[in-house]
Amino acid sequence: MNLLALEFSSSHRSVAVLGYEKDGRTAVLSFKSDADFRKVSGMVLIDGALKEAKLRPEEVTKMAVGLGPGSYTGIRSAIAIAQGWQLARGIDLVGLSSIEVIAAGAKKQKINGEVTIIVDAQRKELYAATYNLDSERPAVMESLRLIPVCPVPAAKRIVGPDAGKFVPGATDLFPRADILGEVALSVGVATPGERLEPIYLRESSFVKAPVGRIVP
Repeated sequence: MNLLALEFSSSHRSVAVLGYEKDGRTAVLSFKSDADFRKVSGMVLIDGALKEAKLRPEEVTKMAVGLGPGSYTGIRSAIAIAQGWQLARGIDLVGLSSIEVIAAGAKKQKINGEVTIIVDAQRKELYAATYNLDSERPAVMESLRLIPVCPVPAAKRIVGPDAGKFVPGATDLFPRADILGEVALSVGVATPGERLEPIYLRESSFVKAPVGRIVP
């Protein structure tokens, strides 16, 4: 098994390759990240991660994708790459909430107790979810929701991508592809490629443009 994980939901995009060691344990074979997604494309990160892991693209047998919430463009690009890979190679895909990935990362950093994770939702709003990290696996206390930038829900600790911009004293914590890969391996359930969609809590709305006037 060679798993390629793509986490493009924040400004710190990252790619990781996970596989088995000789003793049968899973391990992170490579990890590539960049804090400026405008300069480094996702495909460049993927190419670097595969080369570091000494793997060819056709040796990838499974992919994990962070579904956000977060950068809609980044998430869409990761989904498109994964769907294309599946069409070409017939691999399994796993889509996971990037909030879950942040919670798993916080636990790995020995952050305990009640933690509220926030993500910029634009329009003066935040995505927020609260977890209890004292259990074996992060347990949801309050599910994902939209809240105004102010006030922020009371919690023992607040973390998230660029969280300090919104809450003084909050901890900046970004979703990472290596953590995404580890969570995906623990889930073990594949997601059909056509069902991969960015996590977006707002209702979609649009106004249909009028039919173009025909000029005789």
